[in-house]
Amino acid sequence: MPRTPSREAERDIRCECGKLVARWEDGGIAIKCGRCGRVVTIPYSAIKGKPPTA
Repeated sequence: MPRTPSREAERDIRCECGKLVARWEDGGIAIKCGRCGRVVTIPYSAIKGKPPTA
């Protein structure tokens, strides 16, 4: 039986190798630092351009 992704997994943005790069969150986009592993959230209000469509 095929597995269905969780709601959290649907919000993940991953590299082709499978490593987590970023995640859509309620307040913005959380980006994980590849060097130290810290997660930085960029608020949607600070991002210019066209918003993503679901």
